[in-house]
Amino acid sequence: MAITSNIEYIDSSLNLEIGCDGCEVGADCYANKLVSRTAGNSGIPDKFDHPVIYPERVKLASKWSDLTGTKRDGKEWLNGYPRVIFLNDMGDTFTRSLSRDWIWPYFEQLGNTPHIYLLLTKYSSLMKKSLDEYCILSQPYGKPRTLPKNFIFGVSVTGRNTTGRLDVLREISHQLNPWRTWVSFEPVLSAITLPDVSWLDWAVVGGISNSRLKSSYSQILHLVMELQNQGVPTFFKQWGTKEINPYQDDHTIGDVKGGRKILSGYLNRMFPLELYESNK
Repeated sequence: MAITSNIEYIDSSLNLEIGCDGCEVGADCYANKLVSRTAGNSGIPDKFDHPVIYPERVKLASKWSDLTGTKRDGKEWLNGYPRVIFLNDMGDTFTRSLSRDWIWPYFEQLGNTPHIYLLLTKYSSLMKKSLDEYCILSQPYGKPRTLPKNFIFGVSVTGRNTTGRLDVLREISHQLNPWRTWVSFEPVLSAITLPDVSWLDWAVVGGISNSRLKSSYSQILHLVMELQNQGVPTFFKQWGTKEINPYQDDHTIGDVKGGRKILSGYLNRMFPLELYESNK
């Protein structure tokens, strides 16, 4: 966990859970690589495929200051928003080896903080089952449970073989309205033909860096254009490698690992106003 983060579309990362049972990215997953290098250190699992929950971090997040209305140096696109926190950027909340209800006790606690939480999974069907069960099962005295409004539920889509996750997220979006949804198209590993995603609140797109896998310029550009044509606010994170970047005068190339962020001549950092409104 960290109160500050190098991930450009968030302020902080909580990592209430770290680890994952595996996905299509395999050993090229950045979280897998990081855990492998630091395994056994305080707050890090012994193995990435042995997920661990860190419940004590909920209290720490509740003490983080509210950033609503403040400016962020170097992350101007976050200006005015509440603190944006990635719930588990080093793991998968709904990975198979964890109970589907492990997150339930923390919904209310985190829902009472002023922050926005981004939740992301590759296990879309397990997320849907968990959220359905949470809302269907009642609290004492028959009072129905509702999900916290400051959670943004999302799925990761990396290529044509994983677009089925969008169908599940759409079901969640329609069932849980007005709860917000997002998609991380990162890393883009193959061409993605989108269905109707005009219902989607937000998308992040990025190529892969520091890996034997490669993203394609045409695949990334086509995806961004298709999202924008459907009216989805899109945050373009990076091309991934210098070789596929068509903008050779891109001033961001030397910024950080995975730099190379210019798209159509400018930094494309779109954040939807609705994410802010949903937390009021």
